[in-house]
Amino acid sequence: MKIRCITLLRSGTMVVVLALSTSCATLISGTTQEVPIASDPTGADVIADGAKVGKTPMTLKLKRKDDHLVTLEKSQYQPKSVAIVRSANIVRTGAEDFFFPLSFPVDAYYGSEYDLIPATIALHLEPAAVAPPPSDEQAAFVAQLKALDAKKAAKAISDADYSHERLALFRQYMPEALPEDVRQTPAAPDPAPN
Repeated sequence: MKIRCITLLRSGTMVVVLALSTSCATLISGTTQEVPIASDPTGADVIADGAKVGKTPMTLKLKRKDDHLVTLEKSQYQPKSVAIVRSANIVRTGAEDFFFPLSFPVDAYYGSEYDLIPATIALHLEPAAVAPPPSDEQAAFVAQLKALDAKKAAKAISDADYSHERLALFRQYMPEALPEDVRQTPAAPDPAPN
């Protein structure tokens, strides 16, 4: 009887520990997201974050916590790049933080609190003779996002300044990814230097 009570107590403790350390977004969304990639014409090389990973059509499995740059290249066609960026995941709720207090740091660490946008990429590649010179805007966008993330990780920027600068980058490079109400709100002026 005593052994059975100890076993039940240990089992009950495990259930409590699991309930307190479980994070909703990590369980529901996972730490990666599959992003289908297609091109016209098919058979374009897919380069994700500088590494060749396959040919179109394919599905990329990308970490949710990072911003990514995907480039499609095919002989005799102009390359095209797309920034795939993280956006707040709607799975997260305030109730989750209240009932499962450890969920926020777990989701933040693994990046599960984010969705990647765009969720699907389908690009038409222009023949080299017709296409305008390639633009490096998407690469610059992702590079600036990564530099901003590094500043935040090094605690060289406040959370408010981080949010302000990230929003400014989205307004400049990818306004279509912003919610309609944010898109229509004028950008706040930069704070005056002290």
